[in-house]
Amino acid sequence: ELIGHLETALQDLESADALQVEITETAFMERREKALIAVRQIKDLGISIAIDDFGTGFSSLAYLRDLGADVLKIDRTFVEGMSRKESDLVIVRSTIRMAHELGLKVIAEGVETDWQLLQLRQLGCNQIQGFVYAKPIPGLAIPDWATSFNEENGNPISTEAANADESNILPIISDAG
Repeated sequence: ELIGHLETALQDLESADALQVEITETAFMERREKALIAVRQIKDLGISIAIDDFGTGFSSLAYLRDLGADVLKIDRTFVEGMSRKESDLVIVRSTIRMAHELGLKVIAEGVETDWQLLQLRQLGCNQIQGFVYAKPIPGLAIPDWATSFNEENGNPISTEAANADESNILPIISDAG
């Protein structure tokens, strides 16, 4: 059923690059074989796969290797803890390095402070997601938000979201800044 919905969605898009499917560690571990089949079908459609909430489940490194994901999203609990616990900073740094060496892009979730943003930039995180830039906003409001953000910060954020729907979207900033 999911594959059918994705195929329908792709008919309305110019490219599969506009879609990304996120799978949590827990969902994968509960239905490993079915998930692997579904992921292969999704990848065959040209849609990228993101592992969401990485580090919070009970998965092994084999999961990371076998899933064939394109993106790894570091769970917010580690990002929030970076300033309080050296162990969280070590986990974030190691996860970014490992993901890059596996050819994955990295998104840090829950980035709320300038200090976290600076640390993630220094660690080489590809993208950030969090309130440090914006709270979730309606999809149709993204072009105005991006224009305003660019004027205030001089950061190049694409304003090509004119076809976004009314769902709430948390902007993800590329290259961690």
